[in-house]
Amino acid sequence: MSLWLATTAAIPFDVHENANNVYGRVPSPGVVFLGAFDSAAACAKACTGTLGAAATASDGGCTSYTYHTAGFDDPDWRRQCYGITDGAWSPHGDEAVVSGQSDPTRTRTPCTTAADCSHNGKCAADGACDCDAAWMGIACAQLRTRATPGGAGLASVTSQRVSSWGGSVLWDAASKRWHMWAAEMQEHCGIRVWLTNSAIRHASTDDLSQPFVAHELVWPVFAHEPTVARAPTGEVVMFFTSTCPNATHCSIPCTGKLCHGGANGTTPFDHPLPGKCPNDQHCTLASTLSSYMAYATTPDGPWSEPALLPAPFTGDTNLAPVILSDGSLVGLGRPPFRWQASHWRDVSSYTIDEVSGLPGGEDPFVFLQHNDESILHALFHGGGWSDPHGYHAASSDGGATWRVVNGADGAPIQAYGSQLVAPSDAAGGASLSRRERPHLAVDTNGIVRAITNGATPVWPCSEPNVCPNDYCFTSLELVGARD
Repeated sequence: MSLWLATTAAIPFDVHENANNVYGRVPSPGVVFLGAFDSAAACAKACTGTLGAAATASDGGCTSYTYHTAGFDDPDWRRQCYGITDGAWSPHGDEAVVSGQSDPTRTRTPCTTAADCSHNGKCAADGACDCDAAWMGIACAQLRTRATPGGAGLASVTSQRVSSWGGSVLWDAASKRWHMWAAEMQEHCGIRVWLTNSAIRHASTDDLSQPFVAHELVWPVFAHEPTVARAPTGEVVMFFTSTCPNATHCSIPCTGKLCHGGANGTTPFDHPLPGKCPNDQHCTLASTLSSYMAYATTPDGPWSEPALLPAPFTGDTNLAPVILSDGSLVGLGRPPFRWQASHWRDVSSYTIDEVSGLPGGEDPFVFLQHNDESILHALFHGGGWSDPHGYHAASSDGGATWRVVNGADGAPIQAYGSQLVAPSDAAGGASLSRRERPHLAVDTNGIVRAITNGATPVWPCSEPNVCPNDYCFTSLELVGARD
C-alpha cells in the first residue's frame, strides 16, 4: 500500500531552499526527470501537471520535486527538474537547489497500531494515521512547524552580536515564563571555537513568539550542551558537559585560554590552519570533558554543586535525560548509549548500556508521550556542516529499542529540515546551513509548542576548516496547527 493516501484538492508545496531531495537517487525508481525550466515554480507546476497531484496518480503522483537553479555549481545540472513519486523526503543540503514537498499536513499513512504513526498520532478506524497537532507527514514523523515571527529564539546583542548554540527550554508556572539555558560563545566569537569559549547562559521570555532575553551566566567557560528537565518534586535539573568541578574552578580544554578578538559573533580566522583560535579539529585536549548534573529549586538558581556522572567514554556525551513521575531517569547520549537511574539525584544509581534502532547523528533530545510516559520519543540532528536536518525515533520499552521511520529511499524521514517556516531576523533568511542541538518546548500538559536548534545562517561556511564566518544563534520555530 502506498504511503500516500488519496486527496482530491489541489495540494500546495512546502518549499525548502538549498535542499536536494534527489541527491544520489538519479536515476532510480520513484524519481522522474521532467525537463529543464527557468524557475522552481515552473518545476513544481510541471511535477503536478505531469505526474498528477500527490497520490491521485497510480504511481503516487508528485509527492515532491527538486529543481537545480541556474546558480548551481555543476553546469550539467542547471535548471534540471525532477519529480518524486514515492514519498521519500530526506533532502541533502545542497546550495542553489530547491525542493518542495507536497503538503505533508494532508498525508495519512496506512497503519494497524499507534506505533505505525510513530506514537505521534492514533491509528484511526479507516486504517490511516491521524497525527497529533504537533506532527504531520509520513507516519506522523515530521514536526508540524508553523509561521514564527522573526527574531524568536535567542540571538543576543550587547555591543555586538553574541553567538549561541541551541537552548533547552522549560515552562515555569511560578514566574509565568519560558526559561532557556543555552551554550553561549564568549568574547563575541562563533561556534568554531566552542571548545575554548562555550559557557551556559540563562534566558527567558513570556511568549515563545518573542525573543528570549539573556540573564545571568550560569556556568562559565568551559560548559556546553545543557539539557534541562523538571523533577516531579519541582527541581530544575541540568545535565551538561564541562571541565568544572564547581563554578569557580574550570579549565579550558583547548589551548587552555579563551579565544579573543571575536567580532559580531564571528571568530577571527587564521587560514589555512587556525593558530591561537583553533577549531575542535585542531585541538589537543588539555582537560577531560565530562558529564555533570546540577539542580536548583527555581530557574533563577542557586544551583547545586555539579555532580560528576558516569560516561562510556571521555568527551562530550550529548547526554539528554527525562525524569519520570517516580523520580527515576532515562536518557540518551551519543548513539547508541542509554543512561538510566533509579533516582535522578542518586549518582551511584546511574547505569549505562547500549541500545538498538537509533538513527545516525548526535545531539539527542528525549521527551515523554504527553499522555503515556511509558512511550519515549527522541529527536536527533542527522547532518552536520551544510546538511541541516533531524530525525525522530520512538520507544515503547523504556528506550531499549527504538523505531525510526524510513522513506522509500531507505533513509529516515526528516523530522525537520533546513528551512524555517518564516524568516528569522537572526538568520537573515529562512534557510540554514547548520541546524543541530534540537530541543522541544513542551507545556505543562506535555504538548509540543516549539523547537529550538543551534543554527547558522545560509551559507556562512560549508566546512569548519574553511570558515571565515561562524556566527551562530538559537533558532525557534513554533509547532502546531498551521494558520
